[in-house]
Amino acid sequence: MTPVRRAVAALVAPLTLLTACGIKDTPVVEIGRPGVLTVAAPPDAGLLYFVLPDGRLAPVPITDGPAYGPGAMIALLMNGPDPAAKAAGLRTELPSSTAPGTLDGRPLTQMTGEGSVRVRLPFPVRPLSESARRQVMCTVVSSAGIPADAEVTLAGPDSVLAPDHCGF
Repeated sequence: MTPVRRAVAALVAPLTLLTACGIKDTPVVEIGRPGVLTVAAPPDAGLLYFVLPDGRLAPVPITDGPAYGPGAMIALLMNGPDPAAKAAGLRTELPSSTAPGTLDGRPLTQMTGEGSVRVRLPFPVRPLSESARRQVMCTVVSSAGIPADAEVTLAGPDSVLAPDHCGF
């Protein structure tokens, strides 16, 4: 490097640092919904939806055994997360129950039209939290082979709730 270039470089380096002094910090701007969680699971695996510590739902694939129908998936959901899911911080907001996949000998789920399903639960549905309702709705939609935007009606011994969507 020539002496002239060395002198220019020595002058330019500090000037480059000084030019950034007028830039002000800006806050983080949040826009849109959070990213979508994609779960790597075999195509025949059912998905149970449990609640994360921050209140959002997370799908947990069920791969041990044959493909489960919606009624069996609800029974598994009511049993709560397995030890590995609990260790990851997942929980259920549904009442604990050892209900079978049927109620009064009839299935827990019934298609009521194209893109709509009714779910009968063995416990009161009115006091369920929004997360608990969505746990059931999303689990049923993922296991019933119906569109993700299907309307799900929850019915319990106390009342029948207005149709709603999973939200995923």
